[in-house]
Formats: sequence, C-alpha cells, structure tokens
Amino acid sequence: MIKIPGAIPITIQPIFWVTALAIGWMNASPVIGMATATAIWVMVILFSVLAHELGHALTARAFGHKTEIQLVMFGGVTLRDGPKLKFWQDFLVTLNGPLVGIVIFLLAVYIRIAMRGANPIAIYTIDAFLYGNAFWSILNLIPIIPLDGGGLMSILLEVMWGVKGVVAALRISFIIAAIAGATFFAFGWMTGLIFFLFAAENYRALKQYSTMTENDSDKGLRGTFDEALKKRRDGDIEEAASLFEGVRSKAKKGVLYSMATQNIAEILYKEGKNDEAYSTLKTVQKKILTFEGLMLLQRLAYHSGDYKEAIEAGTESFVMNANTEVALYNALAHARENKAEAAVGWLKNCQQHDKEKLLRILQKTDFDNIREHKKFKVFVKMLG
Repeated sequence: MIKIPGAIPITIQPIFWVTALAIGWMNASPVIGMATATAIWVMVILFSVLAHELGHALTARAFGHKTEIQLVMFGGVTLRDGPKLKFWQDFLVTLNGPLVGIVIFLLAVYIRIAMRGANPIAIYTIDAFLYGNAFWSILNLIPIIPLDGGGLMSILLEVMWGVKGVVAALRISFIIAAIAGATFFAFGWMTGLIFFLFAAENYRALKQYSTMTENDSDKGLRGTFDEALKKRRDGDIEEAASLFEGVRSKAKKGVLYSMATQNIAEILYKEGKNDEAYSTLKTVQKKILTFEGLMLLQRLAYHSGDYKEAIEAGTESFVMNANTEVALYNALAHARENKAEAAVGWLKNCQQHDKEKLLRILQKTDFDNIREHKKFKVFVKMLG
C-alpha cells in the first residue's frame, strides 16, 4: 500500500496495481512490445484515474471540504468531510471528475493530430490517453449509481422531487445496470459482473428507502439531524447525542431514525459502552444500515459473543465493500464457531494486511478452536 501525505492525502491500494496491470495487458499491442505497452497503459490508468479524482477533490476543497483520495480495484474514490453542500455545489463536485477526463481526451486528440511521423511509442502513449479517457468518460457518465452519471442524475431528481427523486434515480439506475450487465455478458465481457454488482447495490438501497416515513421528509427533523452530525464532527459529542436522541424520539421509525440510532451506537462504542451500543444498534434492520453501520454491528456482535449475527452482518457489509477488517472479523467469528475452512477462506481476503500484524492476530485465543486444522496450519505457514 502506498500512502502519499499532503493537503489531499492519496492512498494507492495494491489491488489497484493488479487491476491496472490486467487491463494494460489485455489492451497491450505487440507492435511496440507487450511489456512496454502494458507499462504505458498502467501509467495512463494511474494518471487518468488520479486526475479524475483530483477533479472531485479540488472542487470539494474549494467548497470547504476536507478530502482524501483512494485508488482501489476499479478506479478511485474521493472521500470528503465538511458542511452540507448546496445542490449546485454537489453537482459541480460530481461533474468535475468526468470533466477532467473529457479535457484529457480533447488534449490527446489535439496532440495526436500534431504528431504525424512521431516515435511509435509516443504515438501509442497518446493513443492510450485518447482511447482510455474516451471510454472511461463515456462509461462513467452512464446514469448508474455509484458512477458519476448516476450521482448527477440523483442530484437533479432530488432537486425536482425531493426524496421521491432519489428513489426514482435508484430505480432507473437499477434497471440500466441490470440491462448493461446482461449486455456485456452477452458479448462475453466480464465487465458485466461489475454492473450486476451495481444493480445489486441499487436494489439494496431501494429496500432501505422503502422504509421511509413522512418524518423522513420533514425539513425540521432533517435539519436537526444535520445539526447533530455537525456537532459530532466538531467534537461536541454530548450535544450531538442529545440531538440524535431527539430525532429518534420524534421519528420513531424510518431512515432518519435508523441513521440517528447508528450515530448513537457509534458514540457509545467509542466510549467503550459496547453492550449498550449493541443493544441500541440491534433495534435497526440490517437492510437499512450503511456499510459503516454493518461494520459496527459485526464488531459489536462478535465482542458480545453473537457470532452468527457477526457473520451475517459481516457478509452483507463485505458485499458492499470488500474490506479486509470485515473479512478478518468474519474469520474470527467462524473460528469461534469451529468452522475452520470458512475461517481460512475469509483469512485469504486479509492478505493485504501487514504480515507481521496478521501473524500476531492469528496467535490470539480466538483461533484456538481451529489451530490444529490442516488448512489453518497451511495458511499460517504460507504467511511465515
């Protein structure tokens, strides 16, 4: 894992390089040599994805947000934290990512026209920038959530119809993602799998929104919830907790109730009140929880000895985000349940961890039930 500090910290996950190499190799031309062509594609992917995310990050910073970039399996993600933005600001933050890709494409076209008779490697490099950014910009503007096109559609529909607009955006996104997945598979392209994953996540989000109540559209209640979030970010935890409790007592059910409950559980967890946090979070249906909420539920269930619940929550959150910490807790829970093969299967998803740290974790008593199992021994030996 590569970490680059700065005003906008950048983290490059190892899986990003694996994916970039695979894409580079599949698109490489033997005309200039497969190794050279692959290296060029990796460079083009790194530069283009980073430029795309900087388009998001720099715009968000201009509106007062703190930002961080992570390059992951199929591209990048810009994490941001700060005050709630106006709709037009959110729209610009989302738009400026693909806009950067379009600018790179246009520059590549201009340079390519002026490069007649140039070195073949230089021409190949510019062509990679041209075709790579054209393909990614078009793909990324398809109205599918979580692509930028889906984000732009969701923002516009929410402006017009409020919460109903968000639901409409998810429905449109689900249909297009399912059609795109089937189409790609029909042509034998594994890219279809990505779109089916998008469709599954859209379906999950639709189930979350199906629990919405009239209170979720109440501007006053939403304002209280946003104020509570701000208080929590600013470190005023006691006041934030009080406001979240106020939201819960008025909403009684629905999305705002669930999100307020999740925030209270997170506060209790950070205060070391695990049992209280777990009993609080269990009042919310798993299908409504965010990835972070499911992660927290998994940890709390594990530390409370409710290993089946930990596995269920962990599996659902891993589908949303293939996080190594989630995989590790699922491995721990399976080990406690004396399911060695399942535990080792989850451990294989943890190999991005620092090996020394992972080996120390494997010495914990949590793994005693499976310590003598052949597959567990093989895995430990492989790490050593």
